[in-house]
Order: sequence, then C-alpha cells, then structure tokens
Amino acid sequence: MQDLFSIMGIPATIENPYCFATKGEMLVNAEEKTLISQHAADTVSCSHWKRRNMQCGRCWSCMIRRAAFLRAGIIDTTPYQFPSLRQIVNDSSKNSDLCAALYAIHQFDNDGRASRPLRSIRYLPSDLPLRENLLLVVERGFEELREFFFEQEVWS
Repeated sequence: MQDLFSIMGIPATIENPYCFATKGEMLVNAEEKTLISQHAADTVSCSHWKRRNMQCGRCWSCMIRRAAFLRAGIIDTTPYQFPSLRQIVNDSSKNSDLCAALYAIHQFDNDGRASRPLRSIRYLPSDLPLRENLLLVVERGFEELREFFFEQEVWS
C-alpha cells in the first residue's frame, strides 16, 4: 500500500507500531488501558460471527483473542457460544481449530524453528531481520495460546 501511495504521489506514510507485537502484547502496551479494559469485550474477532450473531469462542480468531485478554490481565466479559474449550475438546465436529492449534504448539515445542507450522508459513519477506522479527511474533503468540490452553485445561 505504501508503494501505491508513493506511485500516486500521496504524501502519506503508513506506519504500524504493532507490526511486531502479538495481540496480547498490544493490549498490555496500550496507552489507554482503562478504555481498552472497558471496551475490548465489545469488539468482534470471531471467524463465525455471522452464523449466530455471537462469537463462538473456539475458532482461531477467538482463541487468539481470548489468549490476548488473559495475557493482558483483562477480564473477558465477551459472551461466547463455547465459553469453555473443555466443552469441545472431544467433539470432532467442533474442535478442528483447537486440535490444529494444540498440534502446532506441540510440534513447535518439539522441533522449534524446524517445526512444520513455521516452515509452512508462506509469503514471509526475504529480508532476514524482518523475517526473524515476524517469526518471533509467531513464537510469542504460541506462548500466549499455550497459557490460555493451560487456563482452559486443554493443555498440561
């Protein structure tokens, strides 16, 4: 987008101060912590929101959101269709994202950077310092998810 602005002569610079932060880190480092704490639960992250006009609590987006709240110490008052992941851990019709996340973290814990989840990320930039910073975000994101899964009693 920045290249497009430059080509078109638009004198604007796009900056993303959270480029190398996990969702939890963004919440922790937010300047308006009180405002964030009061209104974060009013936002929508869910991949399935339109199905029930309610956040499911079990898709990748919801799990990352919930892990971020936990990391930031913000009480999550969001009404989820599945408030406990224990409800779905053995339900193959509902647990595909949970199983994928648990598998990815387990594989990463065993194999580190050589793990399939990190090797299979496509379209990483060729610039090595940029690539390294992005991979570190993924690793810290896995840590946030691991803590959330432990709290939800689906990880030991």
